[in-house]
Amino acid sequence: MLAEVAQELNRKLLNEGMEEGKLRDKQDVLERLLDLKFGLEEVEKNLIRNIQEPGLLDSALDAFATGEDKSGILKKLGRN
Repeated sequence: MLAEVAQELNRKLLNEGMEEGKLRDKQDVLERLLDLKFGLEEVEKNLIRNIQEPGLLDSALDAFATGEDKSGILKKLGRN
């Protein structure tokens, strides 16, 4: 029984780590793309790094494809 609990805990930790990694990857890609195209201030980089909602990051990444400026893309993150 203890082995089963340990195995389940290990599985949960692995899944959480994978989700955190995916989130960090999205943050990194969005930050890099915006910085290369428009340039980002440190406060804007911090804004992106603090987003914990994958859906918001996805929306901002989608908006990057058609975005004319960074303000419209950053608005997708729920910030002005």
